Amino acid sequence: MITRVFLKNFISHKETSLNLGPGLHVFVGRNGSGKTSVIDGITYALFSKHGRGGNTNIARDGTPGGLVEVEVMLGGRTYLVGRSFDRQGKLEEAYLRVDGKSLVRGERKKEDTVTKKVEEILGMGYERMRASVIIQQGEIDRILSWQPKEIKALFDDLLGLSMMENAYMKMGSVIKDFEERIREETEYSVDEADRVSKEISESELALNNLNEELRKEEYQLTELKKKCEGMEVKLERMEHYKEAYSDALSKVNSIKAIVRDWIKRKEAELEKCASILKLIERMDVVNDRVNKKNKLKEEITKLETEIEHLEKEINRVEGERVEVEKKLNALGEKEVRGRMFSELLKEVDSETAELVRLAVEFGKALATGDGREITLKKSVEDKRKEIIELFRESYTSGLQTYSEDLKAKRKTLGEEKEALSLKRESSMVMLNAKKKEFAQLSKLDGKDVEEWQEEVRRAKATLEAIGIDSPERLGLEKTKLERIKNILASIPEDSLPDLELLNALAVTDEVAQMVKNANATISEARAFDKERYGELRKSYDELQKNIGVLQGELEGIKKDIKKEEDKLRKLKSVTSILQDAKRFRDFLMDVRDKVYHRDGPVLKSLRSWAISETSRLATRHLEMFNINVDGVRLEEVKNELEIKCYQRGREVDADRLSGGEKVAVALALRLAIGDILGARRLGFFILDEPTVHLDSENKKRLAEVFSALSKGVRQVIVITHDEEVFEEAEAALYKFERGAGIEEHTRVEPLGKITIGLTKS
Repeated sequence: MITRVFLKNFISHKETSLNLGPGLHVFVGRNGSGKTSVIDGITYALFSKHGRGGNTNIARDGTPGGLVEVEVMLGGRTYLVGRSFDRQGKLEEAYLRVDGKSLVRGERKKEDTVTKKVEEILGMGYERMRASVIIQQGEIDRILSWQPKEIKALFDDLLGLSMMENAYMKMGSVIKDFEERIREETEYSVDEADRVSKEISESELALNNLNEELRKEEYQLTELKKKCEGMEVKLERMEHYKEAYSDALSKVNSIKAIVRDWIKRKEAELEKCASILKLIERMDVVNDRVNKKNKLKEEITKLETEIEHLEKEINRVEGERVEVEKKLNALGEKEVRGRMFSELLKEVDSETAELVRLAVEFGKALATGDGREITLKKSVEDKRKEIIELFRESYTSGLQTYSEDLKAKRKTLGEEKEALSLKRESSMVMLNAKKKEFAQLSKLDGKDVEEWQEEVRRAKATLEAIGIDSPERLGLEKTKLERIKNILASIPEDSLPDLELLNALAVTDEVAQMVKNANATISEARAFDKERYGELRKSYDELQKNIGVLQGELEGIKKDIKKEEDKLRKLKSVTSILQDAKRFRDFLMDVRDKVYHRDGPVLKSLRSWAISETSRLATRHLEMFNINVDGVRLEEVKNELEIKCYQRGREVDADRLSGGEKVAVALALRLAIGDILGARRLGFFILDEPTVHLDSENKKRLAEVFSALSKGVRQVIVITHDEEVFEEAEAALYKFERGAGIEEHTRVEPLGKITIGLTKS
């Protein structure tokens, strides 16, 4: 039974909460008022599906999203299913609670999603609920227009018979998979036990043959090993001689290698001596150049010192000239004119004597008062001024003399600087010439003469160390070297030489000791017969190869025996597995044919019972209608299901029924199917506009039918626009209204005999 439905921003509902109970519930209102949206909300909450197609249109216009919740009481437990969605209708959250505790959340897991859990609890999915428990608007009488094959498919699906047929097919697949698994595990089919027995006999025979072949091969291997042991003794003795031969040959080759290196070094040494002798011939030229270079170096040093001194003198004279120029600049540009200073001194002496005489006279006049004091005073004053003027003139004369002295000095300094500069330039020319000559003497054939001198010195030391001091001595050494080279070339590769030739290669003390050691092993090494050793080695290797091949064959036979033994064990094990598998496969096939096959006893009995019971219940429901049809029966004909109607015991074609009679027959069938499959177990039944095509009398009778049905089913929900049909019915009525504007939402108000609570929308 559905106990509560909550719709928030779902289609036309802003916020509607319906608290439902047992009995008949009738939703009335005009088309588009939101009645059918309640059914859509119920199926959306339970299965995330509804009768409006996609989910893009479920959110109320202008809202950010919504929520739908349905509370169902079943088996003494209360289940709450809810789903929230965004403005595009995309699922945001899904949850299922039982008795207030969370059971499942979400729809993204492959298992235990909300929808799967709801289907498990209700025992049906969305399609089956719509067909058996929820009858949508306009679908009541569709069943009468279906073809017998469609009716059969619907009936089988509602009864679960199609599921049984699917189970039959799946069980066939299970049996096939079982047989395939047995084949993969054993490589045999379930029915190939005889073939396995035959292969066991063949395997036992093959195993006996392999064991006999193994015994023969083991005897042959023992004989070959004995022969090989005798040959090993001879080969070991020859190996000893071979080792001595190899040791002696290795020593001889080491001697030859060292002598070759000695020859290379000696050739390089003699070639170097020839070059040195040519170099020594240039010794006088090198020494003469070095002496001249040293003498030039002393002259260059002396010139550089002299030039440095001249530059210092030039700098000193230039400094004095600059100071004189500064003093002349301080006197000014105007030329000073005046009498000679000596002339001025004589005049000053004369005037001073006259001033002294006048002063004496002035003193006498003051003393005698003879009246001359004024005249004399004036004369003294005039004379004093004349003397001061003379002193001024003498100062000017002194400046003139000082200026002339400075100019004379400037001229002298300029001449001195010029003379020094000429001398320096001359010295520089001479220095550059000396340096050029020095550079020419420094190189001889592109190399510094000092390097030539050092190279000559080292060359003489090298010759003294080698002991070659002349071209004649060099020729003797070359002759000796050629003799050693000829001896070395005469010794064949990979063979022992004569002792006389070997002794001739003792060119150094180290080689002489090596020759002595080699001579001690050569006598024993000559006992080695390379050809005989090759024959022994070839025979021995051939024996080893044959032994290896034989051992490989023995290993192969042993593997074949092991493989055959494993095969035999497996075949014996397979025999037991196939026997058990066949018994189990036959049991599954028997169960499949008897339980799941459509013509098997179980399904045949179940289908016959369901058809008979549906016909009985539908006929009983027809008794509640005041129509001429007094019976309806389902009959299975050629694997199809036909609906047959009866009037007073005679069959009547369904096409001849009136519209009301068709609806009544269809309702009777729907109610009968719902009684058997859905409504009685779930406790509720929902019909959308069931009164279409019925006359007023039958509409009232239908209301009575629903009232009676609600007592058996516990809860019946009817959606209709025929409000007057249910005015006198014992039912809870709900009025659905919605304005014309796009923003208007559904409002629900209780009407009539209401015993169930309603929360305002």
